[in-house]
Amino acid sequence: MARSQNRRQDEKDPPNKSHSKPTQTQDKLEMNLEDLQTQMSEMMTMMKEERRLHQEAEANPKIGVPDKYNGTRGSKVEIYVSQVGLYVIANPHLFPDDRSRMIFLISYLTGPESVWAQPFTQRLFDNGETKSVAQYTHTFHTHAQHTGWETPTLISQYTQGLKKEVRLALILARITATELNQVLGMALKINNKLHGADKTATNAGQLC
Repeated sequence: MARSQNRRQDEKDPPNKSHSKPTQTQDKLEMNLEDLQTQMSEMMTMMKEERRLHQEAEANPKIGVPDKYNGTRGSKVEIYVSQVGLYVIANPHLFPDDRSRMIFLISYLTGPESVWAQPFTQRLFDNGETKSVAQYTHTFHTHAQHTGWETPTLISQYTQGLKKEVRLALILARITATELNQVLGMALKINNKLHGADKTATNAGQLC
């Protein structure tokens, strides 16, 4: 009888198992709390650094926007270029690439200079969705060489203007091109495979 009673008592109260689970859960909670505290500390450090940089930027001398430029030759063009350059240098966060700098420079042109710049920029930024890939590529190549932009900027701008299916295929191809002509030629080849050869296409050799 005594043995059977002991066995029943053991079955009712399994040793240690009931105490191990709460301990493990508590350990996990403590670890999560430590991770959270670490993340909070890192975030606070980042916020303080951003606040410090912002305060330093506000403490720097303010550079006014450039005066409007109407195309007058001589010293005025030098002053305009200098004003644009100073403003860009003082506000680097506003001008991450050549495209943004070029748009800013053109936006302050007036008179004959503005009239000259408008068709140029419209042709350069014309979306490839509205014309054939061959026409878009030829137009872009013709005008891009006069911008003075860096090659990565030109490649990015050209790719964004391609038709969606060609742009997607170009991205999936994972091409690591360092020259604009390489990207232009590859886009034409992709378009020919997708839609057949375009009689008006400018082949890769003519782009060089």
